[in-house]
Amino acid sequence: MGSNEEMKELVTVINKLQDAFASTYSGVNLELPKIAVIGGQSAGKSSVLESVAGRDFLPKGAGIVTRCPINLQMIPDEEEYVELLEHPDVRYTDFNDVKKVIADVTDKETADKAVSSKPIMLRFYSPHVLQLTLVDLPGLTKIPVGNQPEDIEQLVHDMILEYIKPSNTLILAVTPATEDLANSDALKLARRVDPEGERTIGVLTKLDLMDKGTDARRVLENKIYPLKRGYIGVVNRSQKDVEEKVDLREARDAEEKFFLEHAVYRHMTDRVGTKTLQRVLNRQLQEHIREKLPGIRSEMIKQKADLQQKLQSMDALEDKDINDNALLHQVMARFTKTMEACFEGFDYSVDTKEIVLGVVINETINTNIINGLLNERSLMLTKEEVMTALRNLVGVQNYISASQQVFKNMVEKITKKFKEPMKKSVEIIAALTQKAIEKCARKEIISYPHLEEAVLRLLMERLQDNELKCKEDLERYIKAECAFMNTNHPWMGRCDSDGHSHKRCLSPSDYDEGKAKNPTTLTNSTNPSKSANPTNPVELKPLLPPKPKKVLHQGYLDLASDSQFFKKKKPVWITITPLHVSIYTDHGEGTELMQLQNTKIKIGVETDVARRRKKFIISRIDGSFMTMVQARIIETMYNGTKGNEEGERWENTFKEAGIQMEDLGNPVDGLVYEDEGTEPHPTPRKCATPPPKIDFSKDAHDHMERILKYVQIVKQTIQDLTPKYIVHTIIKELMTYVNERLVAEIQEQSDLKKLMEPGGEEELKKRKMRSMFDATTEAVGIINSLAWLNVDAVGEPSFIFPA
Repeated sequence: MGSNEEMKELVTVINKLQDAFASTYSGVNLELPKIAVIGGQSAGKSSVLESVAGRDFLPKGAGIVTRCPINLQMIPDEEEYVELLEHPDVRYTDFNDVKKVIADVTDKETADKAVSSKPIMLRFYSPHVLQLTLVDLPGLTKIPVGNQPEDIEQLVHDMILEYIKPSNTLILAVTPATEDLANSDALKLARRVDPEGERTIGVLTKLDLMDKGTDARRVLENKIYPLKRGYIGVVNRSQKDVEEKVDLREARDAEEKFFLEHAVYRHMTDRVGTKTLQRVLNRQLQEHIREKLPGIRSEMIKQKADLQQKLQSMDALEDKDINDNALLHQVMARFTKTMEACFEGFDYSVDTKEIVLGVVINETINTNIINGLLNERSLMLTKEEVMTALRNLVGVQNYISASQQVFKNMVEKITKKFKEPMKKSVEIIAALTQKAIEKCARKEIISYPHLEEAVLRLLMERLQDNELKCKEDLERYIKAECAFMNTNHPWMGRCDSDGHSHKRCLSPSDYDEGKAKNPTTLTNSTNPSKSANPTNPVELKPLLPPKPKKVLHQGYLDLASDSQFFKKKKPVWITITPLHVSIYTDHGEGTELMQLQNTKIKIGVETDVARRRKKFIISRIDGSFMTMVQARIIETMYNGTKGNEEGERWENTFKEAGIQMEDLGNPVDGLVYEDEGTEPHPTPRKCATPPPKIDFSKDAHDHMERILKYVQIVKQTIQDLTPKYIVHTIIKELMTYVNERLVAEIQEQSDLKKLMEPGGEEELKKRKMRSMFDATTEAVGIINSLAWLNVDAVGEPSFIFPA
C-alpha cells in the first residue's frame, strides 16, 4: 500500500471514530490522535487554518469568535463542498452559508455559557487538500470583553488543557514572529502538558511583518526554544487582504514569492510555507496515528467490556424482542429475590456497604419492642400498688382471705395494659416493612414507572390488611389471657394451704434482686424420672455459672434486736461488692440472710461522734418490703470498738458501691445498746423511711406475691409472642403473597403493554449507557476493518504496518 493510500485509510479510520462518538462525546473517554491548534487571539491561528484548507469558511472577528472546538476533517475529493454532522444530508458549496451554520450551532451550544467543550464536527472535501484533521480551539485571552464573564481567561485555559493534555494529541502552537518566544502564550501552555516538547509543532506567523534587518532563522533552525518536531514559518493574508477579499490561492502564491525572494528564507524552503506546513502535518499525523492506534484499539475493547458489565448489572442488555409477559416475569423475579434477601438474608450477593432494612427490623424488635415498649415499668404494678388494691377491695370489712376474683381482677387489669404497646409495636414494624418494599421497588422496578405504581399499590393494600389482622390477633390473645389464668403454670410452683412452696419457683423478687435473670431448666440431672413426675419437687438450675464476686469491704456489724431474724441484738457478717450487699449469719459466709441490689436500696447514716458509733438504716428506694415478711428497713450498727476510721470506711465503701446515701446527722440521745440498760431506740429521732403500720395477715402478703408472680409470667409470654405474631403476619404472609399471587393479580388488573413501558431517570441512564456501548462497539469494528490487523500467537491483537 502506498504512503498516500495508507495515510488516507489511517485518517479515515480516525474520522469515523470521531463521528461515532460525536453524539456520546461527554460519556466516553476516547483519546483519538488529532492535531489541536492553539494560540492567542492576535497570533493568526484562524488564518493558518484557512490557509491550510485553502478556503475561507471559519468565523473570524474581534474577541472570542471560536467558542466551541471545531473539528475540521480535510478529505481529498474531486468535488469541493462542506458537510456538518449536525446536518448530515446537506452539502454546502457556498462557504458563507458554512460560516452562518457554524455561528448558529455555536450560539445554540453556548446559550447559557461563555464557551463549550463539545466540538462542532466539520468535513471539508476538496481536490486541493491532503488527508488531515485539525481541531480549532478558542484563542487565548486575558481580559473579558463585552458581556464575557470575569473568569473567561480561566474557562478558555481549562478547555484548551482538556484537549491538549491527552498523549494522543499533537499540539500546533501558533506564535507571531513579531513576539518574543519567551512571551508566547501558546508555547507556555503547551509546555505544561508536554514539557519535553515531544508532541508540539511550532508555527511562526507574520514573518513578513518583522522589523527590517531581523529574521526568524534561528527559531526555524530550532536553536532558541527547541521542539523535537521543529518549527514551520508561514505568511497569511493581511487584514487589508481580508477586507479586499483576496483569494486564498492568490495569497498562497504571494507567500511562496515572499519566501523565494527573501535572502534568508529562500534557503530554508523545507521549513517555510503553507504547503510545507500541510506536508509536515500530514506526515506527522500519519506517524502519530500509526504509533497510537494499537493502544486505542486495546482501550476501546476495555471500555466496551466495562460498559457491557455495567449494562448487565443494570439489567439493560435484555433481548429487545422479548415480549412484555416474559419481561414482566424477569423484572418481578429480581424484585422478589431482592425482597427475600432483605427480610430473610442468606443471599450470595450480600450487600457489604449498607445495612438492609431486615436487619433494622430485627434490631427494632429486640431493642424498641421486647426491651422497650413491652418492658415499660409503668405496665407492671408495684407491691405497694397491689397491696393498696387489696386493701381497697376489703373496704370497711376486716380482712379474712384473698378471693379468686381478686386475683383475676388484678391480673386482668395488668394484662390489658399491654394492649396499646402491642398495637404500637405492630405499627412500627409495618412502617419499616413499607420502607423496605419501596426501597426494593426503587432498585428493581424504577425503569418501569407504571409497573412500580401497580406493585406498590397492591403491596400497600396487602400490608394494611396484614397490619389490621395482626392487631386483631394480638387483641384476641389478650382476651384469651384474661379468659383463663393458668395458676398451675410450672413457674408458679405448687403451694400448700400454709402458703409454703414445695419447690423453688420464679417470683418478682427474683427479678428485682437479679437471682433469676435467665430462664432456668426444669430438669433433674441426677434423677430424670423425678422431673417427669409433677409431684416431685424440681430444682431450677441456672444456665450460666455465677461470676466470682469482687469484695470491696467485709466485716461484722450488729443487727438490731427488733429485726425479723433475731430477737436480740447480734453481730452479722456483711459483704459489700460492686453489685450487692450480702448479710450472712457468720464469717465464712455460711447462711445467707439477705442479698440486696445496690442500685435499688438507700442507706441513712446516723453518727454518734462521742461514742464513735454509726447506725446504717437500709431501705428500698421504692419503699417496698425488704424481705418476704413485712419489714421495710434493716438497721445495722458499727459499735465503735475499732475507732472512727473503721466507721468512716464502712460509710465510704457503701458510697463506692454506688448506693444512695443519706446523712441523718446525730441522734438526740446518742446510739444506745440494750446492754446499757436503756431502750434500744430513742423516741424522737430521724429515720430514712418510717415504716407504715399494716394490719394485713401473711395470707394477704402471699396473695400479693402470687399476683405479681403470675403477671410476670404473662409479661414474658407477651414479650415472646408479640414479635412472633408480627413477623409471621406482617412479613411472612406478605412474602407468601409476593411469591404466589402478586404477578397474577398484576396481570389481571393492568394493561400489560402500558405496564411495561420504560421511563423515569433510571431508564434514561440505561439508554445513554446503551448508546455509549453501541458507539464503542462500532469503534472496535472500525479499527478491526484495517487491513493490517493481525492476531499473534498468544491471541492478543496487534498491528503490522508496512515499512
